[in-house]
Amino acid sequence: MTRAAMHRQVSVAMAVVSTAVLLALGACVGQGASGPVAESPAQVSSPHQAAPASAVIQSMHLVTLSELVEQRASLRGRVVTVNGRFAGWSGRCAGPPPRNRSDWMLVDDTQCVYVTGPLPPGISAPPSTVSNGQPLSLRALVVLSDDGRVYLQGPVRP
Repeated sequence: MTRAAMHRQVSVAMAVVSTAVLLALGACVGQGASGPVAESPAQVSSPHQAAPASAVIQSMHLVTLSELVEQRASLRGRVVTVNGRFAGWSGRCAGPPPRNRSDWMLVDDTQCVYVTGPLPPGISAPPSTVSNGQPLSLRALVVLSDDGRVYLQGPVRP
């Protein structure tokens, strides 16, 4: 077994144990079955700083883009999974990209959120519009821009 494979197995095992402990102590973060649930906050010292690579990333419940926008302050610094459609550079997000010109957009029927980071596999890079509209499920870190807009930093691997 490779070192990377062993590291992944240890990380998954630690995540399972951490989740079990949180559940046993009743310390689950979020609103449970009635609303979005996210991982415990990462140690983030600035709105643009990602969680440390050594952080254990636990399993995650799905949040909608609307929940992400509405609850951005409470989800900041957490890893979430969201579904949407790839919009490249031609979505309807307000304002300029929060990090750089390579940021791309994830949309649903009501919201648009910027994503900073590499494109998921199978997605054609902008300015090509070939992949626009393609459904995506993205696991990413929730970050707030200096002006308070929410964006995603990812994808984050399990």
